[in-house]
Amino acid sequence: MSYNICLGQSAPTAPPTDRPAQAPAALDAAPTDFELLGVRMRLPAGSLTRNEGTGKSATWIITERQESPRYILRLSKLFASAPGSPGAQIDEFVKSVSERPSPNAVFAVRSRKEFDLGGRPAGLLYTSLREGTGEDEVNAIQGYFILQVAPTEFVVVSSLLAESDFGTTVPLLEECFRSIEVPDPAQLEGSRVERMQRGVHLLGGLDEDALRRA
Repeated sequence: MSYNICLGQSAPTAPPTDRPAQAPAALDAAPTDFELLGVRMRLPAGSLTRNEGTGKSATWIITERQESPRYILRLSKLFASAPGSPGAQIDEFVKSVSERPSPNAVFAVRSRKEFDLGGRPAGLLYTSLREGTGEDEVNAIQGYFILQVAPTEFVVVSSLLAESDFGTTVPLLEECFRSIEVPDPAQLEGSRVERMQRGVHLLGGLDEDALRRA
């Protein structure tokens, strides 16, 4: 089984902890389409998104629009070598990390659960990670939301947040995860074609002077 798309990647630097707790904003009213992943999801209001990679390696990084974001999300696809449930993927990940020798890191499962989302199997795992020593020590919470979209295909949202932000931020993130929809591929393609047609129509209405001004 390969976790190189999401679960096995090195975590980015954890969000800072030296700030007072605050209630995160609500979700955007309209979902954001992630066409390369075949899903749409309502993001926390005002989120910043950045795309990395294409095709099967397409990934989106999502953070708060502020200097010290409380969370970092990574949205991607996981392609398993054999059919299995989200729970089985979580079990294998926990086993692989637990057996990995790392003298300066402490890894522990904080919570896990399995449920259905829109008729599709889903799982959610939160782990505590303490790594490094002294001034370089990092205390963070890593989360993994996994939604099965095909027998060997999963949408994964990994999250990283500071231990101090866990209580105030996780409810918002879970609301975000549970907003994921898997629309019919023809519906996504129709939306893409419609946007392209609008762009062509807009450009067709601009003369040379207007193009130069733009």
